[in-house]
Amino acid sequence: MIELIDTLKPKNGQTFGLVDANDIIGGYMQVNAISDMNNIPTSKIKQGMLCYVISGDSNGNHMFQYLSEWTIYTASSNNASVLISVEKLTDLNNTNLESVGQVVFVVETGI
Repeated sequence: MIELIDTLKPKNGQTFGLVDANDIIGGYMQVNAISDMNNIPTSKIKQGMLCYVISGDSNGNHMFQYLSEWTIYTASSNNASVLISVEKLTDLNNTNLESVGQVVFVVETGI
């Protein structure tokens, strides 16, 4: 164990990340497939943590929460899903996605 007396910060104004979210115990994780989520070591899992699965499950669900086992995360606001995924940035022009507090993951790269 390394004991710290202050916040970790890159030296000399560097902009690199200090840790990968997938290395934090009980934090938010992002994995490629359901099988990767199911293989997260139990030493890194805490009750209530979230995991985003890039490829999703067979029903198109991408966000999961650990509640004694991995379950589909179904937060909602104004009868709409708070966390959704769209393929392209242009899909955000769809008025059906409009909801207060809506969080959207855009799969498209290079934008």
